[in-house]
Amino acid sequence: MKTLYYLPERKYNEQSFNEYYAGIEQFIYTNKSVKYHIVLPLENFDCVLDLPVIQISGNVKIVSARSTFYPDIIEADKNRWMNELCLEAGDYCSPEFFLEIDRKMKRKTVLSECKEDIVDNVRNKWREILKALRLFKAGDLEFGYAYWYSKLPCNPQYIDDTMLAFRGNYDTPNKYVIEDDDIINLQVLFKKFSSNSGKDDFPQSSIDYLNDGAIENKPEKKLLDYIYGLETLLVHEKTNKKDLLTKRVSNFIGKNQDEWIQIIKNVEFAYNLRNKISHGRKDEVDLSVCKEYSKKMENYARQSINKWLDMVDKGLTRQDISDSIERVPFS
Repeated sequence: MKTLYYLPERKYNEQSFNEYYAGIEQFIYTNKSVKYHIVLPLENFDCVLDLPVIQISGNVKIVSARSTFYPDIIEADKNRWMNELCLEAGDYCSPEFFLEIDRKMKRKTVLSECKEDIVDNVRNKWREILKALRLFKAGDLEFGYAYWYSKLPCNPQYIDDTMLAFRGNYDTPNKYVIEDDDIINLQVLFKKFSSNSGKDDFPQSSIDYLNDGAIENKPEKKLLDYIYGLETLLVHEKTNKKDLLTKRVSNFIGKNQDEWIQIIKNVEFAYNLRNKISHGRKDEVDLSVCKEYSKKMENYARQSINKWLDMVDKGLTRQDISDSIERVPFS
């Protein structure tokens, strides 16, 4: 029998009860899809707004710990899944926010028969959502674990509350923070991200490099990922890459002459660091300088990818965008 979890001192709510009961009836008497959540506790995440739920899209939201029973589930199941992972139960503490992804499964699907395919599909889904969050803004965002949770009590073949991945607690001074104006802008980005991801000109490879850099710990590897992301987006020639990248990044995101000149200097310097690292001369690179310029390249990569995505969303082709990056944006 599935355990039901409730918030402490939570009062009876007739509307919630009716919705829950209707869901059970639908499950029992119809062949509609089985509903479940993929839950990811967000590590190093904070929100300055006092909101129980941040709705990102129709099936994706961020919920505060105080508005859900997920911390209770963690505590109740901690010994079981920590034992499966051969970890001490005290090694994981529930964070303040959770990423919740609504999913559906065909009624005739049985987890025990095709679990691997289902989990792979789910993994790809949450990875793309985390990539979109990292594309939205900077911050060392991670997830503590990924958990499968059925939305309704149902037959055992559909339940299988399962740990899908485990990362543990994660904390750095560079927190990922949602602020006052972020929610609407985040919703807009998610809509552009999801509605354009199937297009040929969608900047998937650059987004992947930006994501790789964001989760990498070593500053020299971060720098390489961000520059590769910019190259993949803006440079397709085999030679003269440094000069082409420098010119195109500055043309693409420089808003005035001073900014344009500064971008040229930063990209040139970062590319020289990149060459030393790539050609086995890492000992010549000051890691504090490398860290400084990896942040600059992360900022340029994020701005460039977002501008590219915005142009694709408006119907521009790769050729249209390529033509625009050859022009200095001011007179």
